[in-house]
Amino acid sequence: MTPTPTGTSPSNTSNRYRSGLDDGRGWRIYNRIAIVFLLYVLSTGPMYWPIYEAYNIGGRSIDRLIYFLYYPIVLLCEFDWIAGWFEWYVGLWNP
Repeated sequence: MTPTPTGTSPSNTSNRYRSGLDDGRGWRIYNRIAIVFLLYVLSTGPMYWPIYEAYNIGGRSIDRLIYFLYYPIVLLCEFDWIAGWFEWYVGLWNP
């Protein structure tokens, strides 16, 4: 160990009080966001019939909630390759 200059203390900093990406919190947040997004997209399969009712029949308050909740996915389905994937995926749940 090298001697420290006079008037200074050894740099013995603890990571306990620092927050940043080096302690793993940032990656945990990104992982949680990715998992929630993945579950949101994958929920379209089992939720097909409630989503269908919300967009075609509507009327109930829960239908309005489902309508607004899945509206971003409906917009993404304007692209043919995304619509094709969703058609295949929903077909797995509703043969």
